[in-house]
Amino acid sequence: MRAFVLDTNTLVYCLRKNPLYDRMEKDHGLDKEDALPMVSVASVAEMHALALKLGWGVPKTKEMNALLARMLVVNISGTNTELIQAYAKIDAFSQGKLKNKPLGMSARNMAKNDLWIAATAHVAKATLITADGDFTHLDGHFVKLASYKFP
Repeated sequence: MRAFVLDTNTLVYCLRKNPLYDRMEKDHGLDKEDALPMVSVASVAEMHALALKLGWGVPKTKEMNALLARMLVVNISGTNTELIQAYAKIDAFSQGKLKNKPLGMSARNMAKNDLWIAATAHVAKATLITADGDFTHLDGHFVKLASYKFP
């Protein structure tokens, strides 16, 4: 099984039927049976907030819910110590404060939801698919990154 964590922007591109999502799907075979697409609960929350802020109506919200229903949602809980530890290590690494693992560049301030998304990919040993440049410093250290640029 090939595991993938989709960043929030990837989900938005899918809903908007953006050609960039089509490329992501084709490049990684996301529509194949052996693909396991998953999302962090942080992305689910971001999607619901986006729907409210943009005033999505019932049809668009149903489409969003149908998309999310096709994904394995990784929840954040106090009992998931591996996820919590991954979050902490990625945050410390991004700030250049993780002992025995130097950042090799100036500190990076990651959004808290991005930390959860990266931790989810790390723990799941999944490729993180994103068009967000905020994850690039983690590639090869904590996550395998499939990074795209919006045209």
